[in-house]
Amino acid sequence: ARLAASHAPLVAEAHARAVLVDATGDGDLPLPPETPLIVACPHIASLVQVEEEHRDTGPAAQFLEAFPHARCVVYEPKATREEILLRLQEALTQSCPDARTVLLSYNAHIFPGQEQAFKAIAAGRQGTILAALRNPYDLAGISEASTRIATFGFRSPDIRSLIALLLGRLPIRRDGWPVRLRQA
Repeated sequence: ARLAASHAPLVAEAHARAVLVDATGDGDLPLPPETPLIVACPHIASLVQVEEEHRDTGPAAQFLEAFPHARCVVYEPKATREEILLRLQEALTQSCPDARTVLLSYNAHIFPGQEQAFKAIAAGRQGTILAALRNPYDLAGISEASTRIATFGFRSPDIRSLIALLLGRLPIRRDGWPVRLRQA
């Protein structure tokens, strides 16, 4: 435990440097903590073995802590377009009109229902923010989102860094991409 604590600043810095921004829409960032949000959160535990803190809530708990007016909608990454849209549209119709949309994708480039649902939501909601968890390939397939961010991970330190970027506590980094993204 002492070793982990002594390395915590280094781990935080590594995760912060891994968050890269592909595009930003005018006025999309930063988001004040009081911003009403609808956040689409993948149920990651349905796909991979994850640490205890992600078994039920995943990134939702972190978003709710940072953005008290957020509403998190947990979706199954392998679900159909219709299943994901139904859950998100229900939340969107119940939210205030100026609520912002944050889509956390998880391998949408290989799960067509997820990609199609997120394309539809982003095309219909100005200022949609897409954060590709794990790898950046979803950013190319969901170009309708005005702001596109890659975290290169889905664990707690990755989500903390994403939230810090959204809040304006981390600089926007556009360089250092390990792959070239091609727009669909």
